[in-house]
Amino acid sequence: MESLRLENDAQYLARAAELLRSGATMLAQPCPACSTPLFKVGEQIVCAKCNKPVVVLKAGEDEAKVLRERTLANTEQTLLGKIRDVQSAIEKEQDPAKLAQLTESLSNLLTVLEKLRKTGSASP
Repeated sequence: MESLRLENDAQYLARAAELLRSGATMLAQPCPACSTPLFKVGEQIVCAKCNKPVVVLKAGEDEAKVLRERTLANTEQTLLGKIRDVQSAIEKEQDPAKLAQLTESLSNLLTVLEKLRKTGSASP
């Protein structure tokens, strides 16, 4: 059990050091899950030990609204990545049947992206 804790500590220290080398800033606020210091990487705050992003709310911010916006933004980024993947596959594909499947997939992804953006713009 002790060796597992030491291994986890070593992984945390290596990750923290890597974040600092890459220009991240160590913050005074601890992670709410594990109590280790948080790091700011660009505009994102992450926990090096949990290896997850952390949302820090400012006074008066609505948690549900912030989480909703973040979820919509992450989903949009995922969809855009998938759209790029399908577009790249379309460029390379020669088989008409596979092209038909890929264009249908692209159409479906674009439809979902459009709905997602409408959902985001309709938010309160």
